[in-house]
Amino acid sequence: MYSTYEFWRKKRDEKNMLTVLRHQVAQDTSLHLYIFFKFETLQKFSDMTRQHGCTLLWHWDFTDTPLGFLFQKPIIGLVEFDCSDPKSDPAGAFFQSFFTALESRVMVSDDPTFPDKAKPLLAYDYSPATFMGTEEEKPKTFNITDELMNVGALLTYRVEIYDQPVGKANYWMEFLCVNDSRDELY
Repeated sequence: MYSTYEFWRKKRDEKNMLTVLRHQVAQDTSLHLYIFFKFETLQKFSDMTRQHGCTLLWHWDFTDTPLGFLFQKPIIGLVEFDCSDPKSDPAGAFFQSFFTALESRVMVSDDPTFPDKAKPLLAYDYSPATFMGTEEEKPKTFNITDELMNVGALLTYRVEIYDQPVGKANYWMEFLCVNDSRDELY
């Protein structure tokens, strides 16, 4: 399965993990770094890709779905960073705003088909009410980290701010999940 690491990091040091991860991914041409984002408009994806040196692999617009009017951020998408390019800035893209970081997820994989496999999982995790399959195809129990690891993620990373202990108002809670069956990243 996978190991989960949880730790507090000062917000001023927020980019440390993704900067280190970017450098590790840049050293191995088989590894790819992806970030899943949620935005209000497709233009925000365009602006981000231009500013942070990444490529939008796919997006899904929920505005035209039956419950689309309920979503504050109706467009989701997966971007890929070429970590060998010095203009690539996954940490800057991930932490471009407080709310972007809290609703995004970083993934690393060496499987070239990973983005296609992750798309329905990320869409279902974001909006299970819009699932367009048969009752038999609908997941019974669903944990997005489990599902991403099963389709080829070597690690996932996200941040939260809930349950901050007293005196930790300037900290993120970071969650790093590493696929135990793959030890190349250690």
